[in-house]
Amino acid sequence: HKVREKTGKNVAILYDTKGPEFRNGMMENDEIKLEEGKTIRIVKEAVESYIRHKVDESTTNTIDAEGIRLIAKSRLEQEKSNFPAKASGLRSRLVRDYPTTLALITSQITNEVSLVTSYWAGDSRNFLWTQDGFFQISKDDLDTELDPLENLRNDAALSNCVCADRDFIINQKAITVQGKYILISATDGCFGYFLTPMHFQNVLLAGLKNSSDEAGWCSYVKDAFAKVTGDDVSFSLCAIGYESFDELKASFEKTEIPELTEINK
Repeated sequence: HKVREKTGKNVAILYDTKGPEFRNGMMENDEIKLEEGKTIRIVKEAVESYIRHKVDESTTNTIDAEGIRLIAKSRLEQEKSNFPAKASGLRSRLVRDYPTTLALITSQITNEVSLVTSYWAGDSRNFLWTQDGFFQISKDDLDTELDPLENLRNDAALSNCVCADRDFIINQKAITVQGKYILISATDGCFGYFLTPMHFQNVLLAGLKNSSDEAGWCSYVKDAFAKVTGDDVSFSLCAIGYESFDELKASFEKTEIPELTEINK
C-alpha cells in the first residue's frame, strides 16, 4: 500500500509457499466440506491402514520400506487418476504431482530390548530421545550434503519425496535401544523455523518440565510451535516403557534446560 501511494503504480505480490498446502483424498458423495483449520491427508491414512493391518495380523516383523512405498505409491496413483492435477507451467525437476514427505517409526520390544526402525522420505525427521541425549535417526533427502543444522539455515531442495508421478524411495534405518525412551516424528514445520535443533529440543523439554499431564504438555508444545512456524505442522510423540506421565517427567528432572537466547530464525 505504501509503495503504491509513493509510486502511483499498482504493485503485484507473489507469495511462494513451501509446497501444496492441501491434499485431498477419495470423498464421500464426490464432495467434501472444507472447514477452517481442518487437515485432509491421504498418504497418512493409507500408511496407517497398512501398519494397522500388519499389527492385527501379528505380522509386524514384515513391515518394511518397500511395503510402505508400494502402498503410498498405489494410493497416490489412484488419487491422480481420479482427480488429475492441472498441468503446471513450471519446468523444473522439483515439480511433482501430489508431493509430500513421510516420517514413521516402529518399535518391537523383546525382553526390555527394542528394535526401533526409522522410515522416512524427504525432510521430515525421526528422533530418539533418552536420558543419554536427543538423537536424529533419519537423514534429510537433499540434493546437497548438509548436516541438520546447516539445512535449517539453507533450506536445500529435496532430492526425494513421496509423489504420484515419479519413482521415490522410503529410507529405512534400524537400531536397538535398551530401557525407556521417547520416539518423535515431525514435519519440518515443527523444527525448521527454530534457530538450531537444540531450540526445538528445548521446547519439548521445557514443556515436559512445566506441565502436570499429557494434555498440558501437548498444549505447551503446540503453542510454542505456533509462535515460530511458518508452515503446517505434523508431530507425533510416543513414550515407551513409562508407567505414567509423572514417571516420565521425573526421569528428566535432572536434565537442565540450556539458556538459549534467540528462539527462531
